[in-house]
Amino acid sequence: MKNKKTLLISGLLLTVMSINGYAGLPDEIMKTLEGTSPDYKSLSIRAPEIAENGAMVNIKIKKMLPLARNEYVSRLNIYSDFRKTRPIASFKLGSQSVVDDMKLRIRLRKTSNVYVVAKLNSGRVLAAEKKIKVTIGGCGGTVNKNED
Repeated sequence: MKNKKTLLISGLLLTVMSINGYAGLPDEIMKTLEGTSPDYKSLSIRAPEIAENGAMVNIKIKKMLPLARNEYVSRLNIYSDFRKTRPIASFKLGSQSVVDDMKLRIRLRKTSNVYVVAKLNSGRVLAAEKKIKVTIGGCGGTVNKNED
């Protein structure tokens, strides 16, 4: 009976994680955060679920909740499953920069999770994750042959 409850609780936790759309940052990225636990509710990534051209994937980074009065994003890093130790893109921002709604294009060779990590001047860390499937030939065609 005890094992059934544990399994049921584990099942609920897994369900909650998949509904929220993130399972957490990979260990390689977590090491760069120096022990700070990221907040997954304050940042979101908007991107196509299927990218028909991996050479040019449009993504939109949006801050969901307002920051404290003197808080600002001091560094914004974007990673993928294939670039966990070095970011795809890295931005160093000042107090006058606003990261409420940022659009950019990235290149993905294969289907990958994209991770956005925003470090605030106060030491807090915001993070978001989105899986983007890369296809060959456009029109939602075949998924890259080298995929899992």
